Amino acid sequence: MVIGQAGCRPTRPRRMFPPMTEEQPRRLSAVMFTDVVGYTAIMQEDEEAARVVRLRHREALEAAIAAHGGELVQYLGDGSLSTFPSAVRAVSAAVEVQQALREAVPLRIGIHQGEIAFDDQGIYGDSVNVASRVMGVGTPGSVLVSEKVHDELKNQRDFSTAPLGHFDLKNVKHPMVVHAVLQEGLDVPTREEVLAQGKGSGRITAGAEAMRSLPDPFGDTKSVAVLPLQNIGGDPDNEFFSDGLTEDIIAHLSHVEELKVVSRTSVMRYKDTTEGLRDIAAALNVGTVLEGSVRRAGNRLRVVVQLIDARSDLHLWAETFDRDLEDVFAIQSEIALNVAGALRASLSPGKEARTQRHSSNLEAYDAYLLGAFHWNKHTFDCYQLALRSFERAVELDPAYARAHAGIASCYFWLGFLESMAPSEAYPKLIASASRALEIDDTIAEAHTYLGSALMTHEWDWDGAELEFKRGIELDPDSVVARQGYAVYLLNLGRTQEALDQTTAALAIDSLWVKGYQDLGFILTLEGKYAEAIDQFEKALELDPGFPTTHVCLGYALVHLRRFTEAIAAFTKSVEAAGGGPFFKASLAFALGFSGQREAAQTILNELVAQREQTYVQAALIAWIHIGLGEYDAAFDWLERAFEEHSALLISVPSFGFWDPIRSDERFTQLLDKMGLAAKARLPTRELLLPKSEFRAENG
Repeated sequence: MVIGQAGCRPTRPRRMFPPMTEEQPRRLSAVMFTDVVGYTAIMQEDEEAARVVRLRHREALEAAIAAHGGELVQYLGDGSLSTFPSAVRAVSAAVEVQQALREAVPLRIGIHQGEIAFDDQGIYGDSVNVASRVMGVGTPGSVLVSEKVHDELKNQRDFSTAPLGHFDLKNVKHPMVVHAVLQEGLDVPTREEVLAQGKGSGRITAGAEAMRSLPDPFGDTKSVAVLPLQNIGGDPDNEFFSDGLTEDIIAHLSHVEELKVVSRTSVMRYKDTTEGLRDIAAALNVGTVLEGSVRRAGNRLRVVVQLIDARSDLHLWAETFDRDLEDVFAIQSEIALNVAGALRASLSPGKEARTQRHSSNLEAYDAYLLGAFHWNKHTFDCYQLALRSFERAVELDPAYARAHAGIASCYFWLGFLESMAPSEAYPKLIASASRALEIDDTIAEAHTYLGSALMTHEWDWDGAELEFKRGIELDPDSVVARQGYAVYLLNLGRTQEALDQTTAALAIDSLWVKGYQDLGFILTLEGKYAEAIDQFEKALELDPGFPTTHVCLGYALVHLRRFTEAIAAFTKSVEAAGGGPFFKASLAFALGFSGQREAAQTILNELVAQREQTYVQAALIAWIHIGLGEYDAAFDWLERAFEEHSALLISVPSFGFWDPIRSDERFTQLLDKMGLAAKARLPTRELLLPKSEFRAENG
């Protein structure tokens, strides 16, 4: 910035903003800087044009300062320094100046409020420096303000601001959030425009030189998290309804093409939380948050929602819906439309139509929401409760496609968790998923669960892949669809493709525990054990009690022959799951493989006896025999597993626990009978072999 009049020799430079001293009088003021952008270039091209620009700038500035009780401290060549008794007056003056000059003068303005010292020579202090640096990151036509000024404007109806994120300003001790004033006639730069100043133009602006960008903890303004709606009706039995309404609003918003919407699994972590909204938004990397409450009383419904800018804490939109219960679907659509409007995003009519899949029978809708409430707890008992609720919904409305899809999902997990024999679970799954798709073939999850049944029970590899791909095509943001396809790919040894699907799912849901677990499992299959363990640790940070993550961690540790740690991980999985054949068999394999035969045999005997009473996968018994080195017995049980279509058999091509029997001709025959000999890619990693075979294999 030039000291002195344009076209004249500059006056002797001095320190512009010296520190305050104790003797100087002080006051709280709003400090405003203005600067004509590119003034030197204007002067070099046309001195008369530069003189006109300078005069127009000063005329508009002096009029605004006088109108709002400010004080002009000094002109700084092509800029100025002034103070005002309040932030509101300073911003009012700044807006008037910019509106008066419009495109005639390329002016940028910065304002900060704080304590200043003054004497007959001028004003001093950090607040003066901060105001100068805030101005320095501006663009022509903009009015930028500090966080302190923003706080003063929050309750002013005449002003609103847009946060540009954190910046590390030169000679300012701590990173600061800079805001742009929103007003007709003002330029509102994006963060990207601020950061791009000076790039590619051969010049460095004062703003670009003055600041360094810090990582912005918040996402783009068009990224949204719908926090769990509070059930404030006083009836805990309505908790399922508030959770279901939250999920349906998320579904509606996910069809707004320009919005990034955080998944249900991530936001539900913040149910009944005491964390602040800004902290939640930063953790979820979103710029806006929708929060609210639900009160249900008889046939009446009150839904209160508000959309909040996470950076500024500014309310972008709020509404209270007092309606009859039958209007619940209209409320969901109205919320989505209003959020889209507030964020200047457009709702795709075709995609919006797809969200209207619920039954018009409110009793059936209630039953469906109750089923979803139980299903989302992911335990055996809750899958049983969910199944009963979904079946009730279908009784009330036989054409309720989403309820049929819900039934299919329950049968998948009941079969996978071994509480139901595959011969019972999977045909029912296929029938329910097929019925859902007969009614509505655009339900992505129905295609995914149908694909899972074709993969796990029918061994129809091509048919399964078509269903998985169709699910992703219908809903690219479905974590369920991407995870289902990733499981298919990793079991067939197509690990890079599985990695791509899992990474895409984590981009959709950054707090998805199973995503980090699956990422680690894929890395284990590739022999990248240290990297795999890093991912398992991330998953356990999010949910220390997730049993399958402890199992997967144990797998990686067995490959590294860190058996004591592996057995500890498997033991934790058994405890976290409350038992269960899958978790016990994994522990027994590790015990037998590491030489603790007696402990492994005890678990083996227990599971064989249990199999007489309830379903236990024959493939699990085979696992334990492999760990004990009893390969003939393992193949006997594998034959039974083949006959009953054990779900675990899909892991035969890639999983390490099968490694000790891979060289046996009977193993190749099993792959061929399952249609996998030509379909699957066998591991290229170092095989997991018993100690004697490991030494022989490696010389």
